[in-house]
Amino acid sequence: EVVEQIIALGSDPCGENGEYHSFVFDGPLFDQPITFMTEEPVVADGFGHLGLKPAEDESSVLHGSSSG
Repeated sequence: EVVEQIIALGSDPCGENGEYHSFVFDGPLFDQPITFMTEEPVVADGFGHLGLKPAEDESSVLHGSSSG
């Protein structure tokens, strides 16, 4: 069902046209996790992105969660 929805939106379900990107914020090679907050999603001209910004302080850290 999800794949059919992706196709219906005009995207390549395999991501061959650059639809998917990743951001690694923690892992075994990291001394400590990268702390960040997400911005509001933006969709323009058929493309969407989710901005990331540094966490303002430890109380604002939302590892991978929405800031809103």
